[in-house]
Amino acid sequence: MASGPTTVSVFDPTSPAQPSTTTLVQQIGTTIEAFTGVACPSVSQCTAITSSGVAYTFDPASVATASQARAVADEDGDPFNKRVLGIACPTVTQCTTDDRIGRVATFNPQSPSAATPVGVSDQRLSSSIACASVTHCAVVALPNYIPPFLVRFNPNAPAPGNVANIDAQEVACPAPTLCAVTAESLYGFDPTSMAAPHVAAPRPDGMYAPTVLACSSATQCTAGGFDGRAVTFDPSQVVPGPAPKPAARPNPTSITSRAGRPVTLIVSVEDGQPGKRVSATLTRGRKIVKTASLRIAKDGTTTWPSLRLKPGRYVATFKLGKKTITTIKVRVTKT
Repeated sequence: MASGPTTVSVFDPTSPAQPSTTTLVQQIGTTIEAFTGVACPSVSQCTAITSSGVAYTFDPASVATASQARAVADEDGDPFNKRVLGIACPTVTQCTTDDRIGRVATFNPQSPSAATPVGVSDQRLSSSIACASVTHCAVVALPNYIPPFLVRFNPNAPAPGNVANIDAQEVACPAPTLCAVTAESLYGFDPTSMAAPHVAAPRPDGMYAPTVLACSSATQCTAGGFDGRAVTFDPSQVVPGPAPKPAARPNPTSITSRAGRPVTLIVSVEDGQPGKRVSATLTRGRKIVKTASLRIAKDGTTTWPSLRLKPGRYVATFKLGKKTITTIKVRVTKT
């Protein structure tokens, strides 16, 4: 089963060239309400959720007969304001969704009524949510200025969740006591325990953090990245974590500016993911002169271009989350 903006498609994965696609969501005025996720707790029941929290529940063998009902309360009259993201259904009578302002809502897909969302994090959540059972779920949070992390919570009694401080990207739960999560390595964890996730396998050298994850059993998961590479691992395995990398040799971060010579700062971000942001601060003495939020480029560097400074000595500091970046190149541009 796969969902598109307005459609759901059913296909045999051994012969995916013959999907059966049905349009369920209709255009509303000039706005199209889109599906943001789909989950199938059994071979005869799937539920797709829209961005405004309307659930479509159906038998994949007969999608056209889908029932439609609001599953997430529209609290402020603007159904697109909070944006429901992912969905996970551990059983045929329970599904949980999350939204981009840190809330979750749990409902019965067979008889949905508009559940009131409850906060489990003060950070933005992602569409990557999984439930190992009716009492244990996990979702990836995507803060703006610090690395992503994992939030574990009870969907039937949601409250600020337990946080696992790993650079989480995707989560899946193939068994009631086992989940997998991708980050700087490939991890497994017991959702019924608050213990930190364990390393199940190292991420292959050069592979970006996986953007998709699926598990066919408690001993086999496959993760794939946007670079087209995939890796299969056993989330139940416990292996030693990767050896710490030697600290990068820091280049001087102090900068001397001369009149008429703009300075460009280029920072190499160890294991930096393209698109992530680095916070930059430029100080002179104890005074903060400039700050910036810079995006990491595809080559793993971030650039603060053409700083026009008064003559004098400055100190530049760059951070990825709480980690200070030490590898800095200074380029002076002639004018």
